Amino acid sequence: MKRVFTPTKKKTILMLDDDQPVSEGYREKLQAQGFKVELTAAFDTTLQFFKKTAVDLAILDLCLPGINVVELIKNIRSDSGIPSTPIIAFSNPYLGTLTQAAAEAGATKSVAKVDTTP
Repeated sequence: MKRVFTPTKKKTILMLDDDQPVSEGYREKLQAQGFKVELTAAFDTTLQFFKKTAVDLAILDLCLPGINVVELIKNIRSDSGIPSTPIIAFSNPYLGTLTQAAAEAGATKSVAKVDTTP
């Protein structure tokens, strides 16, 4: 029998991604497991959400056009109220330097997006 995690208070997962069908797939799967999932697609929106809402996990796509996600991670880590939130950085396996920069900025873990499906 498969166990389903059902917390008394739903944990909030914030996803930054510009691929709507993919992020909706992740949202559906995570919500089915009992999580509250919020989607953002912009630097400022994501940072403001972090400051206003308690986020238990952030999943950030490093390869977004027009958004410097490494700088976003640095901003998140520099804010005294949210420095310990786990951050998973989705990356392209061919962008090793970007993945390394995300880790240095404070990403908890990097995952190749092509290897991870909802």
